[in-house]
Amino acid sequence: MPRDAATDPDLLQPLLREPSATGVEARLRVAGAGARAHAFMVDFYIRVALAFAWYAAGAVLHSTAAGGEATLRPPSDPDDWWTSTVVIPVLVIYLLYHPVIEVLLRGLTPGKRFAGLRIATLDGGTPGAGPLLLRNVFRLIDSAPVFYGVGLLMSVVNRRGQRLGDLAAGTLLVYDDGKQRAGVPRRGGFVAVDALLAEHQEVSRRLALARVRAPAHPDTEALEARHAALHLALRHDPQTPRQWLDRLFEQTLPRATRELRPFLGATLLGFVLAALAGYGLVTVEPDSIRLFASPEMMQQVGEGRLWTQGLLGIAPASVLSGMVFANNLVVALVAWLLGFLFAIGTIYAIGVNGVMVGALFALSAANGLGGAFLDFVVAHGPAEIFCLCAAGAAGAVVGEALARPGEATRAEAFSAAVRRTAALLPVIGGLLVMCALIEGYVSTRDWPFTAKAAVGFGALAVSVSVLVDWRELFAASRPRPPTPAAPASR
Repeated sequence: MPRDAATDPDLLQPLLREPSATGVEARLRVAGAGARAHAFMVDFYIRVALAFAWYAAGAVLHSTAAGGEATLRPPSDPDDWWTSTVVIPVLVIYLLYHPVIEVLLRGLTPGKRFAGLRIATLDGGTPGAGPLLLRNVFRLIDSAPVFYGVGLLMSVVNRRGQRLGDLAAGTLLVYDDGKQRAGVPRRGGFVAVDALLAEHQEVSRRLALARVRAPAHPDTEALEARHAALHLALRHDPQTPRQWLDRLFEQTLPRATRELRPFLGATLLGFVLAALAGYGLVTVEPDSIRLFASPEMMQQVGEGRLWTQGLLGIAPASVLSGMVFANNLVVALVAWLLGFLFAIGTIYAIGVNGVMVGALFALSAANGLGGAFLDFVVAHGPAEIFCLCAAGAAGAVVGEALARPGEATRAEAFSAAVRRTAALLPVIGGLLVMCALIEGYVSTRDWPFTAKAAVGFGALAVSVSVLVDWRELFAASRPRPPTPAAPASR
């Protein structure tokens, strides 16, 4: 029975319209907040079930291996085996369910498939790994304060039903049961292309008539879906990894680093001023150190020992490096995300970290451990601070776009700025891996100060060379050759 738009709320959803060479535009129905919540709840139950199944199996095996009875209760004194084989895999299953499955299935999850949805680009195409991972990073914000409050609110007020992560990544959810994609041949030669063109023309002709005669008929809906699939197959060529890398290093990163430069300079200056303020505060008012250091840390320093001493006795260098990287990555993501608050968040994140570093150095210096503090941080600290300031500066770029969007809307300016600066995050992440390895294998060793300083300034040079487009600076400083005069007309 044909459906009536006046009584069927699904037909009131906005349409994604794409011009077609045949003159018959391709259309896809955009999913709203209700369909999004339906898919999310199905995925939520699946990942909770998977995480609980792993936990239950691990807990039973752990308790029986220790000679006790099978139980689901965690041990009173968790050991490394429990942490590495039970706790960490459960967290990985729960937290990485969406990004891993969406990348592997190209915009699908079991919940989305059950609800008849898929993630699409703004032109109806299939998003790549970059946008899919970016929209999942924003779950940190969309899930706040509880039960995806921010994301649900955004999907309700946004005309395309996009949450904040979709706005940032340039994606949205559309209705797609998967049937219309079946039978679309790959573009492997002229025969396949001719077949696609012929079918596209025929489906376009039938669809144009069906839209006039029976717009709400189920057969018309099937033609709409088939027409959209054929249009997508003919218009969009997949980007090869080589093409993606060439574009990243030749266009995306140079542009992002040029845009980052003034914000990075301001962020580094702010960090230095905050560190000086923290040092001065603790020097003038020693009791203020209680705001930055725990009682155990102050007791250790008072006894003549830095809190960093004995780290290798607690964990091996490889584990310590992993812990340091995880902590720095979280700090970098938070600094980037906080920068979206019209750059106020960047000031807060960098200021707090700068004041804390200055305060801890003042505490160490007051107890005769200033040299030991510098000896520990000189190998990894300069590059690590530079990378964290770069992440905050990237967030400030987005905040600037929100504050002054220009001719674009705030949503368009926000989305474009996020995608530009997000290209810097993998680079910053790679540099933070380098810093974590240095901290685990160099900073904790009994090396000469000069050797550690050489490693530290070498790492800083690498970080600066990667995040600053020196080619553009040198090109601007070189005099340009004079433009040849036009030949005189006779």
